[in-house]
Amino acid sequence: MGAKITNPYRNDKDHLRDLLRLVETKQELYTIKTRMGDWMGEAFDRPARSDDEDERARQARIRRLQSEVRSLERRVAQKAALARAQGARLSIERMAETYGLCELELHILLVLLLEDISVSGARTYSRGKDILGLLLDDRMSVLDARRHLYASGPLLSQSLIVCASPEESSVLDAYFKISERAVRELTGGFANAQQFGERFGLLTEEPHQIGAPALRTPTISLDDVVLPPACREEVGHLIALSRHSDLLLHSWGFAQSYQREGMTTALFSGPPGTGKTITAQAVAHALGRPILTVSYPEMVSKWVGETEKNITRVFAQAAAHDAVLLFDEADAMFHTRVSVASATDQSFNREVNVLLQEVERFPGVLVLTTNRADDLDPAFERRISVRVGFPLPDAAAREEIWRRHVPASAPLADDVDFAALARAFPFAGGHIKNAVLRAAANAAVRGPGHGARITMKDFRLAAQREMATCSTAVSTRRMGLGSAQMAS
Repeated sequence: MGAKITNPYRNDKDHLRDLLRLVETKQELYTIKTRMGDWMGEAFDRPARSDDEDERARQARIRRLQSEVRSLERRVAQKAALARAQGARLSIERMAETYGLCELELHILLVLLLEDISVSGARTYSRGKDILGLLLDDRMSVLDARRHLYASGPLLSQSLIVCASPEESSVLDAYFKISERAVRELTGGFANAQQFGERFGLLTEEPHQIGAPALRTPTISLDDVVLPPACREEVGHLIALSRHSDLLLHSWGFAQSYQREGMTTALFSGPPGTGKTITAQAVAHALGRPILTVSYPEMVSKWVGETEKNITRVFAQAAAHDAVLLFDEADAMFHTRVSVASATDQSFNREVNVLLQEVERFPGVLVLTTNRADDLDPAFERRISVRVGFPLPDAAAREEIWRRHVPASAPLADDVDFAALARAFPFAGGHIKNAVLRAAANAAVRGPGHGARITMKDFRLAAQREMATCSTAVSTRRMGLGSAQMAS
């Protein structure tokens, strides 16, 4: 049972510190339980011994956290009771009386306060189902408790929390944040949770989280992208799925068999420079939505558990803004899980498990781009709705790409022949773009001012330079033929 507690809380700061430690421990316990519950049924091809050892380690960690929760709950209850016995009134108890809050509603505020202290606005546990899930023991309790997040409840009706999701979202899918009023009430006058956490040493994490990736308004349309017909057809299918997802899932009842919150996860695969990223931007433009682009270096952290938190924050940010979420070079993060032989292996597998969970419940459009589709974890297969293969462009497509990358205002010499360039240099659109810019820069250096012209020789030399570093290698002999053809 532990040593008997004889000292009451002497101030509100110590009381709040223990309450936040309790919430943080429940967060960790909830995260582990959620991963296990969602992914224990996955058919992994792993050695049984590694799985058994990993499972035992998780169970041991759960038991330890459960013991910590019970210990903290006893500590808080006993020290608060001793304070009341001495005539003290703790600020949180006064707040509950003033606003008519029950114990669960107070703990909802503490969860959201901890979010502000920990991640400075990037929400990790601020979705309704996660807030209630980490505070309650089972799903039926969560369903019953959702009324505490209704607009008519004391938290929202008295502006203690703010709903950051569209009105049509269910409270379990909606995202919430704590209001400045509630922060002041809980912290004794601080209007900013970060300042409060720094002042009293309540920050629960080092300031090493990623900054929120920037939301961008796409300017590229599908008309700007050169795609083969089959590829364009699949991209159109992705857009149609997104536009009509509510009709398909709810009005027509496909949600019952589909059993997912979203149905628009796309895999764009193909060699580098074939237009995967620019097409994702065009999809966002067609849907009239912002785009949130994420890459592996932005997500990974050397701190244990931080990468998983960064992943969750990004999905939450995209959902809150109804943005198209783009994971560029997704194979770096969505890689196949490995047999656990070290702590690093465990970390890799945890990251993929979190990604699987977030993909499963993400309600928006998710696009994964890769040139190594075979490296993706097999468990993603059933979660991908649309697969678009981006081949290297043929000669006709390459000619069109050369033309589109040259602005109408660019000064071209009369000898420029885009068809000849397309035939001579069989590389992807990304390399064509680089070659065009290099040719223009060479022309500008040679003849600054309005008299400069971009010549066929500029394009040919730039393309040869680009071909030398092109990952789509061609033989030296073929490059020589191309140069001879161009010279003639």
